[in-house]
Amino acid sequence: MSSFDEIGKALLRDKLLGRWAAGKLGKVEDDASAYAEAFVASAKDGGDVFSLLQRDFKAAGQAVPDSEISEMLTRCAVQAGALLSEPRKGFTDAAAIALARNLASS
Repeated sequence: MSSFDEIGKALLRDKLLGRWAAGKLGKVEDDASAYAEAFVASAKDGGDVFSLLQRDFKAAGQAVPDSEISEMLTRCAVQAGALLSEPRKGFTDAAAIALARNLASS
């Protein structure tokens, strides 16, 4: 990752992937949030998100095809890019930076 925007997009993508995976694993509410946060932390620590998802699904006995994981990885990346490129509608640059830092620390 070379730019602040790319890092923010990757973190948001990972959070979206974590939420999707939590649902596939039957996690709800606080458990889903905790899983998504842990997933982001694992990915941020240099984990390959595809392999992390495969590992978690296998450990839970969930048969999720690689093609579905790949498709969701792409969808979440596109969604993250779209969300972060939307006009900020009144947010100042400082607020945007604070939000990105919050995402990075999750």
